[in-house]
Amino acid sequence: NSEFTKYFSLNEEELQHFGTSFTFNNRYNKILKYLGLAQGFSVDEQAFGAKEIRYSMNKSNDPQIRESAVGTGVTQVAPVIEAIIEASKIINHGSVLFLEEPETNLHPSAQQKLADILYDVSQFVNVYIETHSEYIINRMRLRELEDKVKDGDTENLNILFTELNDGVTKISNIKIDEFGAIINWPKGFFDQTMEDAQKLLELNLSLRDKNKK
Repeated sequence: NSEFTKYFSLNEEELQHFGTSFTFNNRYNKILKYLGLAQGFSVDEQAFGAKEIRYSMNKSNDPQIRESAVGTGVTQVAPVIEAIIEASKIINHGSVLFLEEPETNLHPSAQQKLADILYDVSQFVNVYIETHSEYIINRMRLRELEDKVKDGDTENLNILFTELNDGVTKISNIKIDEFGAIINWPKGFFDQTMEDAQKLLELNLSLRDKNKK
């Protein structure tokens, strides 16, 4: 699908053979670069059959850095990228991809870009994400609204909120209105962030009114 061209920079021929001839290393490098985490990686053969992973953090011709020396965000997102690559090999609406806190140790920009990839992968694979990231949720809300504006009604996104009350797990379905706004914020679901944003807006309006006088 053409959506993958945004992340993998594939030409039409590569797209047709995405799951077979386009190598794992190429796909991994392209995702790393899109997320802004590294320019690429390589696997070096060491003595006695050992292997060492190294990352290029800036220009491709700069000295590579050992895996142990890069940020934890790079190393912890590695299995997430691998899962995305495996899921994208066989585009099948019956396939399922489960991810637990894929945002761990990623900065906000990388979390948003990761959400973009996962949202597009979800057009072909059932993606289930357990997350505490408002950046991922808000980016997916944005993508869902963009699709509605472009193509009409869509139902690609379903948000569930889980909480434990007196030993009983309660699952609530978060409702999103036609404008992409959440209309039934449960307590503890990023409500403090929203309250702070509302207070900032109110204070900005108040300051603006004072400056006008």
